[in-house]
Order: sequence, then structure tokens, then C-alpha cells
Amino acid sequence: MREKLKVIIVDDERIIREWIAMIIEKHSDDYIVLDTGGSSKKAIEMCVQEQVDIVITDIKMKPMDGLELIREIQKISQNIYFIIVSNYDDFAYAKQGLKLGITDYLLKGEITDEQLMNCLEDIRSQIEEKGNNNFFEAELEEQILIRQNYWHQIFKEKENTDEILAKLGSALTNDNLFMIIFSADQMEKMPYDEQVSIVKIIHKRIMTRFSCNEIFVHEDGNIVVLLNVIYDGTKSSLEQLYTLASLIINDVGSKGRSISCVITIPFSSLKESCKIYQEYQEYFLYRFYSEGGKIITNSALQNKWDKIDSKRKLSMEYLSSILYRRDYAQVYHCLREQGEELMKNHKTSPEAVREWYQKLFLLLLHYFSDYKQEKFIEKASSVMEIIMRAPLFRDILEAIYGFYESAVQEIANMDIMQDV
Repeated sequence: MREKLKVIIVDDERIIREWIAMIIEKHSDDYIVLDTGGSSKKAIEMCVQEQVDIVITDIKMKPMDGLELIREIQKISQNIYFIIVSNYDDFAYAKQGLKLGITDYLLKGEITDEQLMNCLEDIRSQIEEKGNNNFFEAELEEQILIRQNYWHQIFKEKENTDEILAKLGSALTNDNLFMIIFSADQMEKMPYDEQVSIVKIIHKRIMTRFSCNEIFVHEDGNIVVLLNVIYDGTKSSLEQLYTLASLIINDVGSKGRSISCVITIPFSSLKESCKIYQEYQEYFLYRFYSEGGKIITNSALQNKWDKIDSKRKLSMEYLSSILYRRDYAQVYHCLREQGEELMKNHKTSPEAVREWYQKLFLLLLHYFSDYKQEKFIEKASSVMEIIMRAPLFRDILEAIYGFYESAVQEIANMDIMQDV
């Protein structure tokens, strides 16, 4: 017995609503038609209260037209399908509807019983296929979690690694192994469901090119992929990995998340996986200076991290002197110049940057406290927290610039008040 799908019809002409309902009820018992009374508001309420599957709507309605109604319903659920039934054979309407993901655009004057029912059955097929995919994804998630537990044990370098690998039963060989490590922005703070969705996106893309693979989430939140790649020592033989990584970065980006990755050099034993992972973790420090969505190459660590050299860069003594001269424009210029230089060179360790900006912020706090800027001092803890923990250098710069600009503006306001 097939599951009954719930359909609502939204049209301000009662005769049209009744006509469409009659066609559906005449030809199939597999659909439940709910009455909206032609009200867009009631249709939205039904989508909240009922598990609506299909919305059939007109375009020209008041006070809310069909396209606006679709947008509002899509805010409630992305699992509802839409059919537009209209008097208007207008490509502009059809184009807007297609952008919103409607299933079909039918003309009232030309629609037949067969055409409408075929459209409904097409939607049913899509819903059933999605249900099958959800079952497959649930199985996939379970398998990934089972294998993930084995990999967590292997990465703890237990003495019985050979025994754990035997239980894992990986189809990977020890020839030309590569590891791709993916790190999503603030992965450790993501809800579990969102972490799993990213793993599934990566797995789906990898399976199109490498049917033999291992994928799991490391205990620190990074996603680890192991692959066998035909490698002859040339750069061109690695292009397939870079292409794959780029596609995954785009796939995850399309879901509103930023992710970066490191591709390792080849290694020759699954037992080395833990050691390789530990060596390449440091590469992600380079994300400190950039947006997410990067492939971090093996050449990234050729230059060792530098400490901030006060001879080459902005010294606290010079900054303090121009600050107390109230040359605020020059201070801001120096701060911007310093930030741009650090951002451009990518050579200073994140730890050294955080330490330097902590000292800078304490200097600013000391200066502005002389002007009784209590409300800025109240913000100090949040700004200091950003300096110490923000994943990107850009966030630190924005916090510093914002604090400085607000403080200077407040001083200017105070000076104006004193003059008056």
C-alpha cells in the first residue's frame, strides 16, 4: 500500500480549487487534498501544522502572489514540492518559478487530467527516491562510525595496531598511499548532524573517483581521507587529487561552510597514518592568514615561522609616542600597515601575532582609560578573547580596528562637548 501524500491547492478562484481537487480524487486514492479556502496565510499555517508534500498554487493572487507564497513556504521546509497552475503563459513567471525549484508550470486553459496526474506521480517518484537515499545514507553513516572507531584506536598508536587493522579489513594497499586532511572552520563547534553532512558530501565526491577509500572524523574534528593513487613522481599525477580537493571545497562551500585541506606526500604503510597526520597538522596554521577554502600545499612550510621583529615592524615605543601626541590618523595608518604586512608575508607564527596584539591592545586600553572610557573597557574582555582565540587573523584585525575607531570617535565627541 502506497503512502498517501498531502496536497494543498492555493487559488483565489473557488471553482478552480474544486476542479483540481476533483481531478485528483477521481483518478487516485493516494493523495489527500487539504482545503485552504484560497488563503495564502492558511496555506502557510498548514505547512507548519501538517506534513504537506505538494503545493499547487496560482501566480496572480492577493495579498500574496504565488511566487512569494513559495518563498515563504520554503523557509518552513525544503521538502515540499510545488506546481504552478496559471492563466499566464509568461516566460518571466516560469523563469522565476524555475529558480525557486518548482516541479512544473501548467496553464489552466490547457491542462488535462492526465497531465496533472503525471506531474503528481513524478513528484511521488522523487519523494520515494529521496526516501531510499535517506535509508542508504543512514546505513552509510553507521558504517563510517564503525570504521571510525577502529581508526581512532590506530591513531592512538596502540601496540596491537596490526590486530586492529586486520579487524578493519581495509581494501587499501600499502602502495602510494595519500592522506587528505580536511578542516572546516569551527568544526569542533558544529552540531553533530552538520559534521555528518560534511562527511557525506566528501564521501559522495570521493566515490565518483576512488571507490576504494577510508574516511573518518579525527577526534580533533578534522576529516581524514586515505586513498591509493597511481603516482609516478610527477606533478601531473597529483592533479587528480588537487581537482578532487577543489571540487569538495566547492561542494561544502555551496552549503554555506568553509573548508580547507592538506594533501600529504605519498607514504607506504597504513601503520604510518598517525605519524603522517601529526606531521601535517601544523600546515593548518596557515589558515590563520587566509579565508577558508584553501588547498594547502607541501611547499607551505618551506619557510620557518618568524617572530615579529620590532626593527622591521611597528614598535610599541613608536606607537606609544604618536598615540600620546594624539596623532590618531597616523596611529591608524601604522596599525593598518602592520596588519597588511603580516597578512601578506604569512611568515609570523600565529602565537607570536597573538602575543604582539595582546600587548598592543593593553597599550590602547591604558591610553583610553586616561579618558575615562568605561564603556570601551567593558568591551576589553571580548576583544581580548578574539585576539587569543579567533581562528583567522582577519578577525583580530577587525576587532582591534573597531575598538580603536570607536574610542577615537568618543574622544572627538568629548572634545566637542568641552568646547561647547
